[in-house]
Amino acid sequence: LNSDRIAKISREAGLTGASGTLSVRGTAGRFGILTGLCIFSAFGSVAMHLPYGLALLGMLAAAVSYWVAVFVPRLAQYLSPVYAVGEGMMLGLFSAYAETRFPGVVMIALVATLSDCAAMFFAFATGFIQATERLKSFLFISGIGLMITYFGVFILNLITGNNYLTMGDHSILSIGVSIFAVIVSSLFLILDFDNVLRAEGMADKKMEWFYGMGLLATVIWMYVEIVSLLVKLYGSSND
Repeated sequence: LNSDRIAKISREAGLTGASGTLSVRGTAGRFGILTGLCIFSAFGSVAMHLPYGLALLGMLAAAVSYWVAVFVPRLAQYLSPVYAVGEGMMLGLFSAYAETRFPGVVMIALVATLSDCAAMFFAFATGFIQATERLKSFLFISGIGLMITYFGVFILNLITGNNYLTMGDHSILSIGVSIFAVIVSSLFLILDFDNVLRAEGMADKKMEWFYGMGLLATVIWMYVEIVSLLVKLYGSSND
């Protein structure tokens, strides 16, 4: 989510000027709206006992919306709510499943996620952690590595019937991968904050939806990894 690229796209498309430019406060507001939609969708999916198939369709719609918005940022104002609702549908069932296995894990994960977000914001605001080129390179390589690993293990599990790196895998390796994923997802917030700050006053105001969606995607990723890590830790202590 490169802010310079977004600003260039905005200028070339003639988007800047008439409707104002992106602001940090405006982006925070869009993030809040999308987060509310996601939470409402998550509670709704649990309350209505949403079938797994529909939740899967919601997740697919979220994935399509996200990647279309990444390549066509000006559509984010329309696609980001779809992304938030779709992710919420799957997150509701995911959280309910984790809660049935270990009661109380979801609340702990929520507190941990909020604390993590606050810590990353404080670290960024004080300059303790900066979005340097070295950090960006590390996160890019780590993110791609985790994506390839998860996809490869998913295929392997389908073929062999095993549960490698899933919440049912309580091995040291699985726990280690989850810890690494939590760290990487947390540091991605630094890049999100930096992108918003760099885009302020440059990109069109409509791009606030784009950056708000990016922030939500990172927070959701962090939450999922924290829940997964806690379930694995609880499972390993009971083995």
